[in-house]
Amino acid sequence: MNSRRIVVFAEYGWLNGGENSLLAVLPSLRKKGWEFAFACPEQTELAFHLESTGVEQIKWNVRHSNDSRKSQDEIREEMATLLHEHQPAMVHCNSLSTGRLAGPITREMQIPSLGYLRDIIKISRQAIADLNSLDTIIAVSHATRNFHVDQGVQSDKVQVVYNGVDLEKFSPREATGYLHDELGIERSCRLVICIGQIGLRKATDVVIRAFITACEQVPDLHLLLVGMRNSQKQESVEFEEHCHQVADDSPFADQIHWLGRRTDVSRMFNEAALLLHAARQEPLGRVLLEALASGCPLVATAVGGTAEIVEGCSPELTMCTVDSVEQLASAAISILTDDSRWKEISGQFRQNAETRFRDERCVEEIHCIYESLLNQKS
Repeated sequence: MNSRRIVVFAEYGWLNGGENSLLAVLPSLRKKGWEFAFACPEQTELAFHLESTGVEQIKWNVRHSNDSRKSQDEIREEMATLLHEHQPAMVHCNSLSTGRLAGPITREMQIPSLGYLRDIIKISRQAIADLNSLDTIIAVSHATRNFHVDQGVQSDKVQVVYNGVDLEKFSPREATGYLHDELGIERSCRLVICIGQIGLRKATDVVIRAFITACEQVPDLHLLLVGMRNSQKQESVEFEEHCHQVADDSPFADQIHWLGRRTDVSRMFNEAALLLHAARQEPLGRVLLEALASGCPLVATAVGGTAEIVEGCSPELTMCTVDSVEQLASAAISILTDDSRWKEISGQFRQNAETRFRDERCVEEIHCIYESLLNQKS
């Protein structure tokens, strides 16, 4: 057994907030002597990224080849076999789902285990018992911690560690106009961006409606929708179709652009006048942290950990209630029509990122948790 080797269970192969948050701190954790092997699906975005950075991969998937999900017993049996074979010093479960799957196994095998709470969702009593089988749990915000503790997760096991953001990669810079040129938009027009999965929880439809409402007073805007639908559920497919219909039926249809996945998000923040975020739930939105570091003003719903992100900044940024098209549009208009306010908010955001969300802080806190966990088990 390698005393610094950690097996990470990553259920999904795409690169969204939870995956990117871990990948952001992985190089620095490796420099501190931790060795990682990711148990994850093959031939995916995550797998390709790990390969490009020299991180070991272990073939593991919670789904059959026909994309149906394996039973809980099947998944746990495969997890146990994998752990017997690789003999890690520790297990890191990068989501609530993998944490509750691995909890009973790591307890039985007496392998130090760490779970991550990146969601705010109601879970069953059995799921809570499974999570309580883990040795330590990290929550990405106090809102996330409190929600799950109130459900029955043991409070003494849950620590809050805010995600960190690379303050060099995400930084205020002069706009270049490259997105305007790429999309054939007049450079005098301003860009509003929405970044995230196309889905019910992210309320993409509300973003589109709020943008349409804002355009009635500020007609020079263009909306860039960055992200894709990951869920294959029928309700998700229908929701995406509904979003396209709302956009197509509006008088500003030509000003709404669907960009899909992008690899230039850090540059996009510098081109945008505003990030519009209407999530119906948000434990600690990574895209909000990246906007913060980039000095990009945002309008967001007051859910989950968002208030913790913008603590100390202008209050109107978190005063929008869920599904309130009017509030989102009004807040957006107030920022977009006041240049001095825009600059004030931009400065507040960058300062908040520098003082509270440096990736170095996140790395050090996770490193200390790893060390403590191993010491407790030794």
